[in-house]
Amino acid sequence: MRQGHSSSRRSSSAFAFPLQLLAALIGFRVRHTAFATAMAVLATGWLVQGALLSAGPVAPRHRTT
Repeated sequence: MRQGHSSSRRSSSAFAFPLQLLAALIGFRVRHTAFATAMAVLATGWLVQGALLSAGPVAPRHRTT
């Protein structure tokens, strides 16, 4: 994957996570629990994706046989 794609995905994750978390908190506040739960799950997905992208690529495993 090229560097430009990784940084753009990382920035979209950093932008989407707080907005969806805010939507989830507002949803819980106004007692729309199904909406709030869905937004919280999606926000968590953005958070995990951003964390994995910022961690970098996984090192290849060496086989010892």
